[in-house]
Amino acid sequence: MKDCFEKCDDLLKVELEHIGEGYQGDYDENDPEDAPLMRFTAYVRDPEDPDMDWEVVEDSSYCTYLSANDPEEKLQAAVEILFKRFRDAITEYPFEGSVKKLGEELSHINLNNVQVFQDLKETNDILNLSSLLEICRKKGYTADKLIQEAEMLDACGGYLHYSLMGFSPEMLRKAAEVLEKDEERDR
Repeated sequence: MKDCFEKCDDLLKVELEHIGEGYQGDYDENDPEDAPLMRFTAYVRDPEDPDMDWEVVEDSSYCTYLSANDPEEKLQAAVEILFKRFRDAITEYPFEGSVKKLGEELSHINLNNVQVFQDLKETNDILNLSSLLEICRKKGYTADKLIQEAEMLDACGGYLHYSLMGFSPEMLRKAAEVLEKDEERDR
């Protein structure tokens, strides 16, 4: 059982971990009604100083309804949700706002919320892939061109073609796979 999950970028880190909490305070493994609950905490640091220690964001640490016994892929998806929500709120260092209401709201996260998020993400991925393929076919982009675009994005964070802006390197590679199959079929 993995008891700590995290996601971070150069400004924000969110951890989801089990630190011994249960439904009635400390987790009681002898109580069949209790569960080892997960707690999230958000941290910030100056993106210009990657050697700087992470600082806890005030009012960003809350216990959730997620259990350390839940499937790891669901807990990883949960930390992705938490990260996205905090990242939308925390845009600069030093962060001087309040995330108390956000933290309180996110403390209610549970497996059902995570599943809904995963279903929506899968639907959005399908729609994004479809849109990207449409752009590629209209512009005549090849699989090789998309791979080149993904590599450029990975290397320096910039796009070669404005029409591909907003698509992640992973999405560009998925589209390249589809185009490659189309190209093979057309030969």
